[in-house]
Amino acid sequence: MIRALLLVAAVCAAPLTVAVQLGGQDAATAAVAVPLLAGAALAAARFPLVVTAVPVALSLTADTEMLRPEYWPALALFGYLAGCRAGTARPALWFFGTVALAGLLLSTLVARELWAWPAQLLTLLGTTGLPWLVGRHRRQYGELVHTGWRLAEEMEAQQRAAADRARVRERARIAGDMHDSLGHDLTLLAVRAGALQVDPRLADDQRAAAGELREAAAAATARLRDIIGVLREDGDQPPTGPVDESVESLVRSARSSGLTVELEGGQTAEALPPMAARAAHRVVQEALTNAAKHAPGAAVRVVLERGPGAGGAHGGHGGGRGGGHGARDAGSTASARSGDDGDPSGTIDATDATEATEATEATEATGSPDTTGSADSAGGAHDDVNGADAGGGADRAGAVCVVRVVNGPPPGGGSQHPAHTRHAPHAPHPPYPRPSRQVPGTPLASGGVGLVGLDERVRVAGGSLHSGVTAQGGFEVVARLPVAAAPGAARPARGPAPTLSSREWERTRRRVRRSLAQTVLGPVAVVVGILVLMIPVSVVSDALSVLDRSAYDRLHIGERRGALEDRLPPFTRDGPPDDAPRTPPGKECVYYGTGLYSVGAYRLCFAGGVLVSKAVL
Repeated sequence: MIRALLLVAAVCAAPLTVAVQLGGQDAATAAVAVPLLAGAALAAARFPLVVTAVPVALSLTADTEMLRPEYWPALALFGYLAGCRAGTARPALWFFGTVALAGLLLSTLVARELWAWPAQLLTLLGTTGLPWLVGRHRRQYGELVHTGWRLAEEMEAQQRAAADRARVRERARIAGDMHDSLGHDLTLLAVRAGALQVDPRLADDQRAAAGELREAAAAATARLRDIIGVLREDGDQPPTGPVDESVESLVRSARSSGLTVELEGGQTAEALPPMAARAAHRVVQEALTNAAKHAPGAAVRVVLERGPGAGGAHGGHGGGRGGGHGARDAGSTASARSGDDGDPSGTIDATDATEATEATEATEATGSPDTTGSADSAGGAHDDVNGADAGGGADRAGAVCVVRVVNGPPPGGGSQHPAHTRHAPHAPHPPYPRPSRQVPGTPLASGGVGLVGLDERVRVAGGSLHSGVTAQGGFEVVARLPVAAAPGAARPARGPAPTLSSREWERTRRRVRRSLAQTVLGPVAVVVGILVLMIPVSVVSDALSVLDRSAYDRLHIGERRGALEDRLPPFTRDGPPDDAPRTPPGKECVYYGTGLYSVGAYRLCFAGGVLVSKAVL
């Protein structure tokens, strides 16, 4: 209510001030205009565009060119409110078009001053059109900000949910692997206890104790089997490979399936703690599976080497040995992360979609992959998936084992990474990682959890993970694992990354900037159009206001104005020449041109509807 009263005061103040100062006819006009403006202000909250017609009509009635400043505040405020509440621009376009057409008819048929129409359009644009555009921009800005933040919250929630599910699945797999190993040990314990139970060299009480030990081990194994069944998700097949399969055995299996694999330093993994060894095995397994899946026929290089825990872990390897199979040279790997299952070309996990797309945009913009923070020979060469090791256990524990798997591009060419194909504008990112695919005919099994799950397994082992596209178009996965197990070596789990929402926020800002540019350029274009339109209007106005000399000579003093209409041009000049004498008191004078583009004019003065004087100026 207070806003409505303030609006009433704002739109009525100027007409009341003019009426008090001038009085006379202006006071009578204000007596009609002020109540109309007050009623329009009270209804502006619901019908702002409709009530804008009130000050427009009052302004046109008072002056064809709308040059009545007392109505400009009402025009500006109502126009701004109409823009703020406009869902679409179509009603406003109809409104302004109707006003422009009405002004044209009023200028030509009533005022008979064609030149007044361009001035009227400029006044309407400045007093109503510009405030309407400002209000519309403010509305769009508010909507975009609200939508952008809501979308950001939804995307962040989806990212966190997808990442949490992947971590939980991977933790369950880690626990399953540990239980499998423990079950194997318990089974061996039960077998040995059974052997002691039937050993004739032992006393009866010793054989009875061994029997109890065997039964306890068998019961523990059964309970452990139940636990493993709970940990495994529906549809998960029990592992068929050896519990402690080495990386060398895994590479041999890959070679037997037809994959071209080169292994260096396979014995390095033997010195790793059990958790780190299983993590190294899983990294190689995932990388080989995805290379077979998405780069069939490409050579793969698996390197395991020891290095210091500090940033120089990769200095020994460098780029010197990378030429054989597309290994990464210093600074050649993009910092993007990609792919479900650590996929070098598959769909992007929800938590990885943004980074991969940003790396692609950097590649498209510069013509080369983004090399930020990925040089092999520099200190801190390989960051983890958070962009830094975050004080990870690998560095704290001392020496690390670097597991690097690099595959070249597919022999047929093309990109391995989906982000290298430009998405359609505003195409939605997949909010959840797609299920991994099993490659038929290969013994390699994918963990099916993508980079999030692989990072979780490496993190639990106290290491860090990095993956990216190489300069040669291949893909590289690098894990750094501690050689010596340390209590609490696992680095902290990464928090939710709001990168995708940041991209959406930046996109929203760009849309707002475009809207602001349209708000500025639109009126400029309209003004230019009106100025261009004024040229033919001026030519037509001059041509239709020229009075022939012979017709002027046939005009006689004392003739009535109505009798002269058919002998006079349809339009008059919009004003007297600069050096014309003042209009005599009590007379109404009109001016006609002596010729096209001439500075001279004929002046005809009337009093009481009768021609009382004529002159050539």
